[in-house]
Amino acid sequence: MRTDLGEKEYEMLSAVARDEGLTIKEAARKALVEWSVSALDIREDPLFRLKPVRFKAVGRRKMREASETMDRLRESTKLSGWSGVKEIRKWRGAGKKS
Repeated sequence: MRTDLGEKEYEMLSAVARDEGLTIKEAARKALVEWSVSALDIREDPLFRLKPVRFKAVGRRKMREASETMDRLRESTKLSGWSGVKEIRKWRGAGKKS
């Protein structure tokens, strides 16, 4: 593709290319791509075609159990030999089925 630029247009493109560390050709290509993308209909953007993802909700009982466990962990920090990692692993393992 070839095009003619006026003197001022060329100076602007040249200055931007120099500031960005690009060649004139690279700067022109970048400008054309950005302009083309900006002119696209947003409804055609793949981002807006994504389907919603459903996450498993955490029930009130699980939230209460977590809260109570955190309270027990806070209290148990006063004991010698306490390990938060062990407590968390124990809590996580309680919900697993073998």
